[in-house]
Amino acid sequence: MARMRASQLRRGDLVSLRGDCREVKGVRTKERGLRSGSDVVLTFKTGSAARMEETDDVEVSVFPSRRGR
Repeated sequence: MARMRASQLRRGDLVSLRGDCREVKGVRTKERGLRSGSDVVLTFKTGSAARMEETDDVEVSVFPSRRGR
């Protein structure tokens, strides 16, 4: 597992949230305001969606296709 900012997550990434490993189905970014930054909303193949700040770090399984980004 590696740590990655929420804003860098992509569809197909496996993330560890609340002790569960889930596959990302979609990623949306929502502006909160000029000074506040953005929120990232992750939807998963199973389970409920998760909202976090774009700068939050998330545990992600690293695949060969993601290396070097």
